[in-house]
Amino acid sequence: ELKSFLTSHNIATSRTTPYNPQGNGQAERFNGTIWKTVMLALKSRDLKTEAWEDVLDVALHSIRSLLCTATNTTPHERMFTHQRRTSNGVSMPSWLTEAGPVLMKKHVRNSKYDPLVEEVELIESNPEYAHVRLPDGRETTVSTRSLAPRGEPTLIEPNQEVVEENPSTSLDLNKETCTEETQGLPKTPTGTPPDRPVRSRQPPAYLKDYVTDF
Repeated sequence: ELKSFLTSHNIATSRTTPYNPQGNGQAERFNGTIWKTVMLALKSRDLKTEAWEDVLDVALHSIRSLLCTATNTTPHERMFTHQRRTSNGVSMPSWLTEAGPVLMKKHVRNSKYDPLVEEVELIESNPEYAHVRLPDGRETTVSTRSLAPRGEPTLIEPNQEVVEENPSTSLDLNKETCTEETQGLPKTPTGTPPDRPVRSRQPPAYLKDYVTDF
């Protein structure tokens, strides 16, 4: 029965060696993803590791509802061709249920240096589409897949205070530095000019046969 179900859904299967996790790396990798999601759910609820069964359903729901960028669908949508709903009947994230500023992907840009997203105002939305107001005041309907939460901007405060330097002090320091550097150099006499090499002009080599008197 399981084999016929997998065949009807075009799911390929293969056999692995028993008691050898290295031979089934794809499944073991996904088990690690599930365990990381469970640990994150435990940490967000301040629970111990022994209570992993209490958050397993929430962890699996988040994985099955995660949008895949390669197919632009979730695993649940590919399996059942409809969106997955939570236990309370809400299939949208909380930031889509409240009006406010959100980020929208820009599908048309004038140059590659333009930002990938722009900030718009969310008016109302449903699981498929959202009604937003653009920065120029126009209102339009876009897919919820093109929206993302804006988040709160973080301000970085400088840890070091800027100390103003006294110009006279900096000049004195530069003068002392120059004096120390010039003390070790040999002094040149100022009365006689330095010797310069004497250059002799010669004709080019390719004109040697044609120039007789130079």
